[in-house]
Amino acid sequence: MQSYEVYLEGPLHCGATACIYRGLWEGQAVAVKVVQLGELTVEQVESECRVMLALQSGEVVKVYTCFWVKDSRGKDYFVLVLELCRRDLVTEIKERASTGQFWAESEVWTMLSTLVDILAYMQEQGTAHRDLKPENIFLSDSGLKLGDFGSAKALPSASVQSTLVGTPLYMSPRLREGLARGLEQVQHHVYKSDMYSLGVTMVYVCILRAPSKALSELISTIQSTGHYSEALVSTLAWMTREDEELRCDFTQLRTYLSQSKAGDTVQCLNCRNAFERNELKSPILLLCNPSDHLFCSLSCYFSFKSLQSTCPQCHSPLQPIDLSLLDTLERQAYNAAYWVINL
Repeated sequence: MQSYEVYLEGPLHCGATACIYRGLWEGQAVAVKVVQLGELTVEQVESECRVMLALQSGEVVKVYTCFWVKDSRGKDYFVLVLELCRRDLVTEIKERASTGQFWAESEVWTMLSTLVDILAYMQEQGTAHRDLKPENIFLSDSGLKLGDFGSAKALPSASVQSTLVGTPLYMSPRLREGLARGLEQVQHHVYKSDMYSLGVTMVYVCILRAPSKALSELISTIQSTGHYSEALVSTLAWMTREDEELRCDFTQLRTYLSQSKAGDTVQCLNCRNAFERNELKSPILLLCNPSDHLFCSLSCYFSFKSLQSTCPQCHSPLQPIDLSLLDTLERQAYNAAYWVINL
């Protein structure tokens, strides 16, 4: 098949409304996305190309050209000629899972930082992806690339919108609840919903299997595997808070990542002793900042709480604390002592 000097060689993936082919364009290998108009409007179909062209980032799959074409039966198709990447992230995860080859922690931090940088840039440009998942993240010779902007949307200045878009496994709790109730729209913070989706994706990266259990349970077991540090685990916990108001957005997480590195020292808010992050096996982490505002142990937490009720660094309430990283005995001790102290 030849159209506008684009040659299709074979299918790579087909979905409900679009198929992606391997092809040739101006002598180079490309990916060719062919979208059928169907029930979609011209505006909806063309929006993906406009969003990708507007971003102009090296971490976004490049668009070479796009155009409309009509087949012999008179059906309209929109064609996007895209940068061809080696594979998507989910394929890489499955291959590593088959051999038990976990990513090194430094690789996970790099992956996370790269994705947060481009998503924070998108947030600043007023654009939300709205369908973050491993299938839409690609590996190229130059690094990670974010792709498939078919659900992306340019937003007005407000971040809280009434929408319901995404893939159920990666949807935020608020969106999943709306989907289960059969709602067509749910009011939510769009970027924090995308953050949850990225958090689920990174949990998938760390455990090498799709998150089928409660996410809090999976996060609490990641550190116990010995592959990853408390700093990384607590960052994932912050990204996937059930309560949207307590979850970070991309600009907040970008700032945090730029100021914090795995292996840094942290200081207990009570005893003021300095510790290497990796030395702390069961820290008490505050919601105001899950990796820096902490107590080195349960006893330090209670010693401080007996005299103070707010974080001395940002004056946020000390409650609730993150129980997901406490082992069973400490959780039981916390529950018992909490009720005694707060009678």
